[in-house]
Amino acid sequence: SIMGNHDAWYLSKLIARERMALDSASSSASSLAPGAQPRLGESAEFESVRQQHSLLAPSNVGWGRRDFEALPLSVVGGRPLSSGGASLERHARMYSSLWGVRGAEESAAVIAKHVRAAPPGAATVMLAHNGPSGLGSARDDICGKDWGGGGGGDWGDEDLRLALSDVTGVPVVIFGHMHDRLQGGGQRSMVCRGADGRLYVNGARVPRWRTAPSGCGVERLFTMVDLEQSSGGWAAARVEQVWALPDGRVTEREPLWSVDDEVEQIRQSRSQDKREQNVA
Repeated sequence: SIMGNHDAWYLSKLIARERMALDSASSSASSLAPGAQPRLGESAEFESVRQQHSLLAPSNVGWGRRDFEALPLSVVGGRPLSSGGASLERHARMYSSLWGVRGAEESAAVIAKHVRAAPPGAATVMLAHNGPSGLGSARDDICGKDWGGGGGGDWGDEDLRLALSDVTGVPVVIFGHMHDRLQGGGQRSMVCRGADGRLYVNGARVPRWRTAPSGCGVERLFTMVDLEQSSGGWAAARVEQVWALPDGRVTEREPLWSVDDEVEQIRQSRSQDKREQNVA
């Protein structure tokens, strides 16, 4: 898992509500709830975020890595709590206080370090909350800004782009944050092949849950990426989104991308180009 921008935002709101409730309670409740002091915002220590990350340390990969030897799979995390755009600069005090990371270059160095330390032979994938910059600036691009004056603009993370440009052996980058439904109408491109040859997958489809057809319980949405190994290393083979019940049963599948479809599209495009050349 990796923390997103709302993990910090809503934590601070929760703490504020707890403080208001405590202030209005009887005088016997004279101390704040654990973790509520110091709070987010102007606090130099950001202790609430620190505690949250400590509690989730076994699964959190933000600026880190988890290795699953039995698969074999290595998951490297991007910058935690990203909200895209200039969020690294906007929250510089928090990142500096909690992690000692200052600026895009230092963040990129931390990410790249964990990629290079991944076990040899493992499939190494990148998991981030927001995608990297450099994947387009149209409002419907995979990290395109779709709000504010008609939208448009690259809202990707520059530090993640820098890290990826400095490493090899990462065939897939998986992230979210940029929702599939665009403000003002339209649909975002959720899978793209980057100029660096990597596959970029955005899993931020909303809503993420729905009532089961039986009316009892809920189904949740998952983005599935299949990797295959060949003599050239690991590569993505298929991407699909599935709706599943709590017991793991899949109720619906929606293919998003496959390498076979990509190859066929390239073949058709080349055939069309050849026909146009012959006509000319």
